Amino acid sequence: MPKLYNALLFPLLVLLTLACAEAGTLQLAVSEEPPPAGLPQAIRDALQPQKHTVSKDGNTAVEFWFPGEVEASGAGGMALGVNFNQFQTGAFLGIVRLVSTWHDYKNKPIEPGLYTLRYGQQPADGNHTGITLYRDYVILLPAELDEEPETRFGQPDLNQLSRLATGTPHPGIMALFPIWDEVEGAQIVPNEIDQPTLVHHWGGLQIGFVLEGHGELEGY
Repeated sequence: MPKLYNALLFPLLVLLTLACAEAGTLQLAVSEEPPPAGLPQAIRDALQPQKHTVSKDGNTAVEFWFPGEVEASGAGGMALGVNFNQFQTGAFLGIVRLVSTWHDYKNKPIEPGLYTLRYGQQPADGNHTGITLYRDYVILLPAELDEEPETRFGQPDLNQLSRLATGTPHPGIMALFPIWDEVEGAQIVPNEIDQPTLVHHWGGLQIGFVLEGHGELEGY
């Protein structure tokens, strides 16, 4: 099974959504700090000791820790609206600590706490058309219920566990967008629809998680 290596510890472009913020109010700081002690040990051991802190108006909003390597299927592919087919459904992409209530890409509130980030794809079933430009996302799972990075989750399992984080019939997601311009190191940059995104790399793979904004449609 091929792997994508983060040998230089450059950050993955993590696109989160922080509701009702201006792009100019977000700051990024990368510091040497081990993952939180409250995580399951196997998850903690898989993460690098670098904390990526996103602040809004000088106050910490979210914190990320990323694994040094990510398992990839190697399948690639050209599915419409999918940019990161290297990842299998449920691939472990790190953790996030929400310091305050955060709004996901469906503009649904998620309570402060620790969550794992698992890769998923918006269904191509006709019910989600027009919600976002791309189908890639990470889904938030309560960290205490996700104990092993290598656990193979199917999409129904991911949805069911994530609903425990949202307290609604819908899972909590962070949209993943491609960033077409080459970005060096960890930065917050606008995606193609001007939503602030946090840049992270694993090897030559550059990915983005939306820090602000949400999809066009709600209720899915």
